[in-house]
Amino acid sequence: MLFNLAEFQQEDEEQRAIEEIKRNLVKLAGRDGSFKLAHHPQAVFGDAYGIAGDVLVRKAARELHKAGTIRIDCTPKQVRDWVVG
Repeated sequence: MLFNLAEFQQEDEEQRAIEEIKRNLVKLAGRDGSFKLAHHPQAVFGDAYGIAGDVLVRKAARELHKAGTIRIDCTPKQVRDWVVG
């Protein structure tokens, strides 16, 4: 039971981080147009800075791209090298 609660809390924190990153990506895309993720790490992560990693940025960016909310060039292997806009 304890492990299920810990797993649930981790999933909840990850989902909140993804939502934060998505909001920030949309905001940055509207403000800056085209930008490389590596140029705005704190702005991309927002409150999730220092907590979330590239995996969550990748997931958030792909969800937004799939929904047509932002355009993203995800051809570089490293998430930090992706270009939004």
